[in-house]
Amino acid sequence: MPDCWNFVCNAEPTYQYYQPKLYAGSYSPTSGDTSIIMVSSTYTYSNYGNNSMIIFPRLTGDLKDMYLTFDYTQGNSTASDAVLQLGYLTDASDASTFTLITALPHMYYSDGGRSLNNEYYLSDYMEQSVTNGVLAFRFVSSSTSTYWASVDNVKVMQAPACRQPNHIMATNITNNSA
Repeated sequence: MPDCWNFVCNAEPTYQYYQPKLYAGSYSPTSGDTSIIMVSSTYTYSNYGNNSMIIFPRLTGDLKDMYLTFDYTQGNSTASDAVLQLGYLTDASDASTFTLITALPHMYYSDGGRSLNNEYYLSDYMEQSVTNGVLAFRFVSSSTSTYWASVDNVKVMQAPACRQPNHIMATNITNNSA
């Protein structure tokens, strides 16, 4: 884990191997690159932890004014088994202070689901200002099966005053018009 990042994992001490960590392999969003991986399960006899978090470094300014990009993929075949969430903590040392910003769309790696270049303007998801919080990814499982989520290429910056255009399409293209 990079020095400036932190994690929370409610795995039993025997299974601390399953705490969030750096991982290089086929489960990464860009297969083979190093990413941060989280494991989650509610299996009764070996509690890997059903609530893992990757905690960002503390940022200055209002979280609502931030723009976030990242890549991710998941190892659960159905969306109801486990959910990758984006949120913030008002106390980085207390997992119970996590506030959900949004649940991320399910992205199963085995179906070619490697979600690249995600863009989130946090003002689209947050109604109130948060000046004393840290962003976090949380991976929550409701299944007894063991699943994972992998996150990479995370970038956080001040949101631009004018957003870049996206989803632009041109039709009826000719030599001098579209």
